[in-house]
Amino acid sequence: MYFIHFLALLGFKKSICNYVYASQSKTYRQYLEFAFADSKGQRYYRFNDLKNMPLAMLEQLNILQLEVESRIKGSDLDEWISNCKKIISSGSKTSLADIGYMLGALEERRTLLLDPRLLMEIAALLYIREDEDPTIYNRDLHREKFLQFNYDKKDVLFDFFVSAGLSRYLPSVNFMPAEWEKYLNNQLQQIQAFNELTTKIGTLNFAS
Repeated sequence: MYFIHFLALLGFKKSICNYVYASQSKTYRQYLEFAFADSKGQRYYRFNDLKNMPLAMLEQLNILQLEVESRIKGSDLDEWISNCKKIISSGSKTSLADIGYMLGALEERRTLLLDPRLLMEIAALLYIREDEDPTIYNRDLHREKFLQFNYDKKDVLFDFFVSAGLSRYLPSVNFMPAEWEKYLNNQLQQIQAFNELTTKIGTLNFAS
């Protein structure tokens, strides 16, 4: 292990990654096809058919698909629930009104057509990095891919989502590139406003 780390420091990281990829399960590797290389030179592959994906990946894909349909990330929903509990337990005279506001905010959140972060999450799942074992869902590695994709593709998200096979999740509206970027930013701003406001109300009541 120390020897491999030493070789990586000497500049053999690329060769080591290629060896790791070549040593992966033949059962799954035969279904993978090259997709692209990121700005760091790391190579990514994708399954030629979703039915050939390992169970661990399919389970995560199902979770993300449910979140896309719900128009809210699971972590955002968990935070909303936590803040509602704080309001209820605070004993504040405005608790009932605040809970009503929280419900209204959630209802408005669900009118959003999509959450761009969820599409990037799905892309990070569907693209297999050269040093990744697709039979195991690695949360930390998934986060690395998410951040890398967000960095590399932030200016061409529509084309990236389409090439990732995510067009079915996109709104059936014709956008020019500039309009699409504006639309995504608008969606993200509304999501951020929802999270900030619901957290603020929960915190105020919790402190009262």
